[in-house]
Amino acid sequence: QGLWELGGNQEIIVNYLVANYPSIKKGRRMRLENIEWYELKN
Repeated sequence: QGLWELGGNQEIIVNYLVANYPSIKKGRRMRLENIEWYELKN
């Protein structure tokens, strides 16, 4: 893909990406439910 070599940091970077960007495709975030809304004062 034309990316540069990661060198000694490859394992650290790959582990970070796997933990924070899983391959599971998600849709939108879940709906907010059971929220007690209040009016803002000026």
